[in-house]
Amino acid sequence: MNTTRPDIATYIQFLLASFTNFTGSRLAELLGCSHDAVSDFLRDHSLTPRSLWNRIKRHLPPERRRRGALILDDTVEDKNFSQKIETARLQWSGNVRKIIMGIGIVSWVHYDPVSDNYLPVDYRLWDAQRDGKSKHDHAQEMFLKAWERDFRPDWVLFDAWYTSLDLLKLIARRELRFFCGVKTNRQVSLPGEEGVYQRVDALEWTEETARTGRQVWLRAFGWVKLFRIVRPLSGGKEEIGYYITNDLSVGDLEEAKAILGQRWKIELYHRELKQLTGVERCQARKQRAQRNHVACAILAWVHLWERAQQLSTTLYQAKEQLLNDYLKHQLTKPTIAVCP
Repeated sequence: MNTTRPDIATYIQFLLASFTNFTGSRLAELLGCSHDAVSDFLRDHSLTPRSLWNRIKRHLPPERRRRGALILDDTVEDKNFSQKIETARLQWSGNVRKIIMGIGIVSWVHYDPVSDNYLPVDYRLWDAQRDGKSKHDHAQEMFLKAWERDFRPDWVLFDAWYTSLDLLKLIARRELRFFCGVKTNRQVSLPGEEGVYQRVDALEWTEETARTGRQVWLRAFGWVKLFRIVRPLSGGKEEIGYYITNDLSVGDLEEAKAILGQRWKIELYHRELKQLTGVERCQARKQRAQRNHVACAILAWVHLWERAQQLSTTLYQAKEQLLNDYLKHQLTKPTIAVCP
């Protein structure tokens, strides 16, 4: 048995090249080493989110950091059949719309509308049992880190889950513009009715205010512009969402939708991360091993993104090209013996 241990580059290459099986036992089989060698590798390293920034900062020159949008959201790695993983805990998954056992990853992604490119700039694993931090704590710490790294985007975008007064004030104090969802029970007052509060879903909307939005005073914060967006669902039903921005000059609903539409980029990133890098597939029990696996999976996504940029294709096509190269080689030199 070969006792050579895998290194970081080998592990990332394995995640890039694999299509269905991303487990440590599969890597050990391919390398001809023991499964313990892979397990020890995952436990003995200490990769941090700093490794992501070191890898992607060359793709984010200062002029790019001063435009576009910083987008916040989280995703949950499904660990429903892995009850003994240290970092896994019960939490809400927006993907399956129910509470599952999983590992939460909170991310900030930068989107540049000029190049139509999006890149993760920071992330944290939600592990309150060990660090005592909530997802909101991680979100605010990463925002401050992005500010230190000279990010001055046109917009800071996130959904209603992260719309805390602390984050809103953190952004506003730095004179940046946010646009985010709010829950239906948030309290606002109308111009001329300061101090008289009502829920946002209790406001009356005319055809005009639905088009232009409404200026309201958000309790404990200040003046914001509120928009009501109605989305049709199947079966004749509809979903109503409420969104606020501290930029009172946003003109109408169409402009609001265009700005908020940029949030979709972080959904694309999370989907690609799960489908192309095996970020959910690690079965290691120790939290350090899980952290290192997630770090390598995110770095694998960055390498795949760079390859897609070179080929001018999508990340899915860039990954498929790896298999196509192998198939072309096999077809040019067949090894099958054909009977006459």
